[in-house]
Parts: sequence; structure tokens; C-alpha cells
Amino acid sequence: MKNKNPKIIKTALVTLLLIIGSSAAFVNASKNSLSSDSDYSKPPDIIRFETPNNGDSFLEPAPLKENNIEIYIVNQEKKPIFDATIHIYKFGDENFSWRGFTNKNGMAYWPAPNVDKDTKFKILAEKYEDGNYYHCIIYVIIKNRQIIVSLNVNPIDEGEVFNVEVNDQDNKPLSLVTVKFNNKIELTNNNGIVTFQAPWVDENVSFMITAYAPLRGYNEGYKFLTVTDCGDTIPHKIWGEVRNYDFIPIKKVKIKVITEDSSPVTYTDIDGNYNIWINPKEGGEFVKIKASYDSYPSQSVKVWIDSRNSDSTHINFWLVKDDENGNQNNN
Repeated sequence: MKNKNPKIIKTALVTLLLIIGSSAAFVNASKNSLSSDSDYSKPPDIIRFETPNNGDSFLEPAPLKENNIEIYIVNQEKKPIFDATIHIYKFGDENFSWRGFTNKNGMAYWPAPNVDKDTKFKILAEKYEDGNYYHCIIYVIIKNRQIIVSLNVNPIDEGEVFNVEVNDQDNKPLSLVTVKFNNKIELTNNNGIVTFQAPWVDENVSFMITAYAPLRGYNEGYKFLTVTDCGDTIPHKIWGEVRNYDFIPIKKVKIKVITEDSSPVTYTDIDGNYNIWINPKEGGEFVKIKASYDSYPSQSVKVWIDSRNSDSTHINFWLVKDDENGNQNNN
């Protein structure tokens, strides 16, 4: 990071000043993060600490974003220290996991590692200058940023609607997270929720639901959902009666039901009644029921047939000749 806040440096009354912040190149951010609520549009987090030359100062700041971390060291005159040695230790380890040296601007860049859980690190900065030894120690936490995916139901019957809830590692809802299920993509709302419909299947099938927000530093989250095959569709009965303008039953009226896959036909009986059975496609469909007879204008109606509903559908027709009602439509 090239620009530092001069006001902060001027007010730092420390022998060594260690400034830690995330790199501005956020598009190269690693999956895990040093902060659960960081904003890439804000300036980097700055940590100041004071330590005597013969002892350690312990400071555990609020977690920061995991990314390349800038370490900036100045002397008592607030001038950058060149060639200071930086050692990074995983807390509890005796051997350092990373070592670097400050450049002419007093900066060193630590590529903070991916972590599977919140992990504490010790940062040691030291420099021999004019026969004197200066050092600073600070402890930081690299916090693992996770997406937690949960479902309101699992398993679920085919064709049913369900919710996917997306939270962070602190169980806070995450909005505008991309969620993918069965080749469909949606974004979570302000409550971290998105809604999908389970597909129709011929057997029980397990689907993976993934949620991701990589540019915000989160690990990908996922959950498996089992969609249950409920068996074949239920045959559906359509029935009714056909009458003329004088409300007299009409026999031998042709009744045609047009579905996506078939067009079965039946005729009314002497009492003007009809019934016909169809097998709607899985998930249901709109079907067209058409009544036609000799010189009468034909009539039709569209209705939704649920493939899992065993209830019948009752449709009556009233056939009227043009000279009886000039408002009839020929469908």
C-alpha cells in the first residue's frame, strides 16, 4: 500500500510502529479472511502497539481480512526502517512459518495463509541499528471466513418448493450470495434466503447446492439435498355436461382434451354428460378442453391439472348458436 495516513504516523509515540493492513488488490484475495465484516472500499485496518526493548507487548486486535498483509516499520523519528527482519510464527510453534525483510519504504508483505479455523499468529519485527537492538511483537488472528448452507427441509418430494439459507461463520445472514442448484442460479435476499423448486425425477436423486462469494473472501459452502421420486403421475378425471341455449342436454358432442403429449376424445351421452381420463405430465400442466357439435360454434377452456392431485375437474359447456347469441367466439 503506497499511501499511509500521515496523521496516524505523527501521533504514534512508539519506538517501533507496526501497521498491518490488507492489500488493495482484493481480486487476488485468498478464500479465508482476517475479518468477518471488512469492506474492501475502506482504508486498511491499522494496529499500533508499544513495547519496551526488553519485553513483549501482547495485543490481539480485531480480526482483519486475510490477504497479503502489509507490515510497516518506522523508527522513533517516524522514518521507515530498511532491512528490518520480520518473522511470522503460528501460535505455539517454535519455528517461524515465514520470514521477510522491509524494503526502503519500511514495508514487508506477508502472504497470509489459508486457514481451516481461526488461527493466531505472532509477528516479530527486529532490527539492529547503531549497536542497539529494537523489536516489536504483535499477535493477530486470521479468521476463516465460511459460508454455512442450511435447508428448511431435507429430503424433499419432487416438485416441492424449498428454501436455502446462507449464513456466515458467526451465523449471520449473508445477502447477495450466489446459490446454484440444478443448473439454476439465484442470489440470496437480505435475510440470506433463496427459494428453489425441486425437479421431477424418475428415482431418488441427490443434488448438491453450492453457495459462493469469492470476491468477498468466503470459502464456498455446499449442502446435499435428496429429491424423492413420488412415483407415477395420478390419472385425472375430467367430467361435466353440455347443454344448449334452452338448457337441454346435447348428446354426441365431441369433447377433446389437448395435453402436451396426447389429445384424447370422448362424446356426451344421451343426458349430455361426459367424462374422460388423462395422465398429466409430472409436475402438472395446462390442458385445453374443447367441445364441438355440428352447427354450434365450438367452445374451449384451459385449466391447470396437478399431476399429484387425485381430485377430478368439473367443466360444463353451454353451446349457443350465433343467431341465439351474437357474442359467441369460435375457438
